[in-house]
Amino acid sequence: MKPFPATRADLSRALRALMTWAPLLTLALATQLNAAPDASQAGCAIGDCVNGTGTYLYPSGDEYAGGFVNGLREGAGSYRYANGDRLDVTFLRGQPAGSGTYRFQDGRLFHGEFTGRAGNLSGKGILVGPKQSLFCTLDQRTLRCENKAETTKRSHLLVLYANETCRIHRNGQVLPGGPGIPLFAGDRIQSDAETVELQGRGGIAIRLRPYSELEIPPETSSQGGALHLRKGGVAVDYQGDPTKIPFRIVTDDASFDVEGTTFTVEIDEARGTAKVRVFEGTVSLSPTLPALTKLKLEKNVPNAPGASGEISAGALSDSELQRVAEAIESQTTRVQANQEGQLSDETRTRAQRLNTAIETTVEGRTVEGREKDPSTTGETAARPDDATAGPSLTEATEQLQASPTAKPEKFEATAQESAELKLLITIDESTFESAMRNADPANPVKQDSVEAAYEKKLDTQATALEKELAADDTIRSQADLIKRYKFLEVVTFTDGNQKAGSIAAQAGNILILHAPDGVFRMNRDDVKQVDFYDVIQE
Repeated sequence: MKPFPATRADLSRALRALMTWAPLLTLALATQLNAAPDASQAGCAIGDCVNGTGTYLYPSGDEYAGGFVNGLREGAGSYRYANGDRLDVTFLRGQPAGSGTYRFQDGRLFHGEFTGRAGNLSGKGILVGPKQSLFCTLDQRTLRCENKAETTKRSHLLVLYANETCRIHRNGQVLPGGPGIPLFAGDRIQSDAETVELQGRGGIAIRLRPYSELEIPPETSSQGGALHLRKGGVAVDYQGDPTKIPFRIVTDDASFDVEGTTFTVEIDEARGTAKVRVFEGTVSLSPTLPALTKLKLEKNVPNAPGASGEISAGALSDSELQRVAEAIESQTTRVQANQEGQLSDETRTRAQRLNTAIETTVEGRTVEGREKDPSTTGETAARPDDATAGPSLTEATEQLQASPTAKPEKFEATAQESAELKLLITIDESTFESAMRNADPANPVKQDSVEAAYEKKLDTQATALEKELAADDTIRSQADLIKRYKFLEVVTFTDGNQKAGSIAAQAGNILILHAPDGVFRMNRDDVKQVDFYDVIQE
């Protein structure tokens, strides 16, 4: 293995190269609180403030509603200050951690990454305005904004197709999705029973599978970056240059770096694991360590989303950073075309232990010798030498490095998978860029030009697929269809007519049915229901 650079600047860049755009902690919005409490009523007012969900009133007049573990604020919560300001964020060992929203009592909305204690809060992010947004820093709950406006430059993805059941979560609001609506850093999009077609800069086509959820981390750059798949699955076709526009799909347990390829990622909800299937090109598979995004590494590190611009007292030493980076690299596997891969259970477990060890180590060093936050109940973070803290940072790093690396296995794409990937498309660049420039985060509206461009491109691709399927003279019976697609379906139309065959592909509002007597394109609006007629178990 090639040794890592010894300097902190080079080491920071190397670590960021491995973990760039790693998943940020999930934004969790809690129930809005009412008036500030009376200081005489301090204590647990509602629920379980030890191990459960409750509301805690502080002598300062502050109030917290959310989860508790061992008496510490933990998980999604809402912290309301006595002056009427409110912080909605995920808490870790009593303190704000990761992305969230700070709402000023005068109505201003600040979306960013938060550090420090609740009573002495700091953060960096975006102050959302009706016409434009600004890059700002929150220092001890005082907002300082740059003159540089943030308008459409941070639009990251464009919705090409979505039905009315698609939902976009933005700054605490739930908005309907639709063609031509851009998505910004911090947005989260959910599909329902139908797919959602998306496009990113640099030639990225993304299909969000039914009942799936995709998030753009707040610090993701406007080109490339990372997308956090929180639920379900995606299909991706990226024909751009990963050296210029790097791109990554991140799940809770694994990260998938793209090298110009067509692939899918699916999450097994029962096990919480993610698997990649590569149809073309190469994808690098590595474990996800969310704690690394909270480290303050080197000042002025280029292309380092989430970097704070300063070295924190709780940051890891050069040697510790080097060992962590080497452990990640040791578990990075390149998955080639016609292969599928996922992390082993052992690697996932050891990566989680290392992530916890990083958090515990940094938190322990940060609180040493400091006064307690008067707005807390007096809790202190667990230190590395605590009996319950798990393995030390050194032990956890060595354990991950000693884990068995992922072993990709060959797979054969199904006929339906191959056909549907041919309908994974991007629209022309001029229409795409025009739609992104016209984006207004505060007033998302559908754009007819995007819908028309998508339908035109899809029609061209669908026609080519129809001709390809029709040219195959091996399909003469339902038995032939079952042999190829492994299933047979009966399509019932809104006029009552029915047609038996196999749906070879669907995208947007189009279904392509392969039947013994030909290939038929159907409009989704004309279909009442689709029933499985037979399924072959191999």
